Amino acid sequence: NNLDQQRLVADPRGSLVGWVGENPAGELTLETYDQESGESRSYPAPGVRPPDDVLFFAIDDRTAYWRTPAGVFAVDLDTGSERPVLEITGDSAHDFEVYSVEDGVMAFSPSADGNILVGRSVSEAQEVIDFRADAAAGPTDPVRLSPTGAWLSFGVARSEGASEDSITIVGIEPEVYDLATGEHVTLALPGDPPLAIPSVWLDDATLIVVG
Repeated sequence: NNLDQQRLVADPRGSLVGWVGENPAGELTLETYDQESGESRSYPAPGVRPPDDVLFFAIDDRTAYWRTPAGVFAVDLDTGSERPVLEITGDSAHDFEVYSVEDGVMAFSPSADGNILVGRSVSEAQEVIDFRADAAAGPTDPVRLSPTGAWLSFGVARSEGASEDSITIVGIEPEVYDLATGEHVTLALPGDPPLAIPSVWLDDATLIVVG
């Protein structure tokens, strides 16, 4: 249910960090801390207790993206006002993940990593890649936008095996896409196939790749 994706989130160009917390009553909360002002804030998810799904996906400037049982929301962290990103409940909510948001551009999957889309809204998003027809390939974390949302990077794991319990990863290829043109940028790295994972964008045109 994407609980392995629980993490501390931050916007590298801003001062806010966020995470899923718990209040004294045992209910889950969304917590933020402003490293510049020292201010902490708590945003409740009423009635939600562990291990129910509350995921803090990303912070973009002063806007947070998270999922509660009521859906996926973009939240103004200064005012607390919520804007629905997607009304999604039930088992299908587990399939939706926001990977990264930069400069209002959102990279996400509605299908449990089966495909990756990018756009300023769910309805206007364009598909970048579809893994659903290829059982031997899938994305690796992190899936990240560059700081202005111009590029998208992720690793594509190639596997061999007859079942989920006996799969062997035989290579990880770093993928980068120009989101304005859809162009796939090939990174020349050693190995056949390579074993390399795109990691952190240092600026809008410089990407660290770990091999």
